[in-house]
Amino acid sequence: MQPLSMQSHSHYIQKYKLFQSQDFDAVQERISHYLCAHEFKQVHDALLDVQLYGFKLGNSALFDLQYRAPVEVIIDARSEFYFLRLTLDGHCQVLTENDEASQHIGEISVSNPGRRNKIVTNQDCRNLVLKLSKADLEQHLAEKLGYRPHQALVFNAAAIGVDEYQIIVDTIHYLLQVHYHSEEMWPDLSQHFSDYLLNLLLLNLPHNHSDSLKNRHRKQLLPAYVRAAKQYLDEHLHDEVSMEEVSAACGVAQRTLQKGFMQFLQQTPVEYLREQRLQRIHSELLQADKKASVTDVLLRNGINSIGHFSKHYKNRFGCLPSQTLKKKHQLN
Repeated sequence: MQPLSMQSHSHYIQKYKLFQSQDFDAVQERISHYLCAHEFKQVHDALLDVQLYGFKLGNSALFDLQYRAPVEVIIDARSEFYFLRLTLDGHCQVLTENDEASQHIGEISVSNPGRRNKIVTNQDCRNLVLKLSKADLEQHLAEKLGYRPHQALVFNAAAIGVDEYQIIVDTIHYLLQVHYHSEEMWPDLSQHFSDYLLNLLLLNLPHNHSDSLKNRHRKQLLPAYVRAAKQYLDEHLHDEVSMEEVSAACGVAQRTLQKGFMQFLQQTPVEYLREQRLQRIHSELLQADKKASVTDVLLRNGINSIGHFSKHYKNRFGCLPSQTLKKKHQLN
């Protein structure tokens, strides 16, 4: 990820100081009040100088937090909030029950409720922190899915793509500016922008219900001819397919087909077909036995130009097909 260009926007939130203190007990009490109950300790004897700025977004909130000393913060698993952090200065370690990640300037992490989270900062660490209502997120997710899922919502910031990352950062820029320039009207606008933010995060920040959400969204929006073309392509992943054949199968002109795919899927039919083949071949390579060869897998899936396809594969998965197969065998 590229470093955040948030420094020039910091004055939008630093107008709204919530507190500043060098007293350990006062810091513990005030951070618990504004963010959530937590365990807190200084890593070394460095002097605290905690500054917290922020404002509410419906039942959520946006904060600018800096301790100016190395600290450990442990968020209890019983927290009723998600916490999304964007690091502006310094760095921190984010540890969960099964994972540990080092977060530097320009990177995003998320603490999910239902699991213990530990954040270890250095003395320069400064984070923008989105405090997100668990109840509101679950309600928005249920409305989008059309049912309330059994599995709790779990975000995975490590899987975020460049485009989604930029959308989230740009949205936070936007919220900071709107609040700054509409302070008197904010009580009336707050819930509206909270709903907007939660919906945007559900659609752009990867989580365990992302696929279900995308599939439902696409089924609701796609016109019949695009659905028919997708089905035809899915059924002919192993074959050489011409756009004339696809066009005839779904009953529209090739130009209409191209425009429909770009409008509703943001890719051409050829790009869609390539992506499905990439996904299928990637899956087959991960499941292949030791006797399998990359050439066999590619030919079985209708790929004749192996070198050309390998370039697309590397762009998509960050390695060549042969490296995926080799890694799989090494793990076995």
